[in-house]
Amino acid sequence: MKIIITENQHSSLKNNLMEVINRFGIDAGIKAVGSFNTLLKIIGKESLYDVLLQHGFDPVFKIVTSRFDVPREFFYLNIYSSLSSFLNQWGPMFLFTIDNKYYLYQDQNRLNIFVGEYDNVIDPEQGGIIDGDLFQDSILKPLGLKGLNIGKVIDLYYTEED
Repeated sequence: MKIIITENQHSSLKNNLMEVINRFGIDAGIKAVGSFNTLLKIIGKESLYDVLLQHGFDPVFKIVTSRFDVPREFFYLNIYSSLSSFLNQWGPMFLFTIDNKYYLYQDQNRLNIFVGEYDNVIDPEQGGIIDGDLFQDSILKPLGLKGLNIGKVIDLYYTEED
């Protein structure tokens, strides 16, 4: 079933949804409309980009195909020497920042792996690796971004470098 609404109704719906997101976070917005894709249809790609920036997530991604592509902050992690193995086995990683801290993301057969530069949540003794659930709870939730699918955000905002 398709529901047709006027431009004023859409604008009102978008404003109300943005208020929910600003007050309660992305997860509440997703729950209000049922899915991330529906949220995106209502608020639009540009508004989502603005929400991410306001919450400290810079949705500019750099592709990492070699361990030498990562910033020096990663050189001191136990995992640094293993990055080549990760890249060879699972493909490229994506570098991004949240609250001016670097993170790497890699989809390993639907298992989301994150590697973070030193952070109060990430234990460098464990190599800096955290799984998707811990990333959601420890990094994204305090920023009001819990429920955000990093893979979908990469699909939306990553552009090939020249």
